[in-house]
Amino acid sequence: MKPSTNALKKYLQEIPPPVRKFLITSIILFSIWKLTYHLYLKPSRLIDIPLTVQTAKNTQQLLSVLYPSYHFFSQQKIPVKKIDFFGVYILNDTKRLIGIFDPCNALEVFVIYIGLIICLPSNFKRMALYIVLGIIGLYILNILRCTFLSVLNLNRSNYVDFAHHYLFTMVVYIGIFLGWASYIKQSANEV
Repeated sequence: MKPSTNALKKYLQEIPPPVRKFLITSIILFSIWKLTYHLYLKPSRLIDIPLTVQTAKNTQQLLSVLYPSYHFFSQQKIPVKKIDFFGVYILNDTKRLIGIFDPCNALEVFVIYIGLIICLPSNFKRMALYIVLGIIGLYILNILRCTFLSVLNLNRSNYVDFAHHYLFTMVVYIGIFLGWASYIKQSANEV
């Protein structure tokens, strides 16, 4: 066992210090987030319910602008068990267009985005600016995603699964990547 432990230590020491710091910081942040979320935030739904409701409200408002003659309304789905998700259905008359549940409210996307920004070296002012603007941008992107999924359900429901699972997931992660790339480029220009 001793030779493999020494080999691991040697391998870890070969990792450049900034990369090692980034990895350690990201592992610590990830662990803190998962513990906090699963032990406190998820059971209390302290963030999920308001974020899910607001996402549904803004999606419904945008749909009303796009389709002024339609009647959109929302209906909450209250969890029956602790493992159930809270959600809001957006309906057009009696047709369900979309269900926005806790995993759809973009909270995890925000955390992933913020996590990388925090792990990279920069001054506090730029870090805060990128976090705030990034969260706003990702929130708007999620509203657009939910709205366009609803539009697809109105017009081309056979494309909804593909758009939900692949197309819009890719769009959101491209948005995250572009935010990170801009932040990293600005940090490089600072050095």
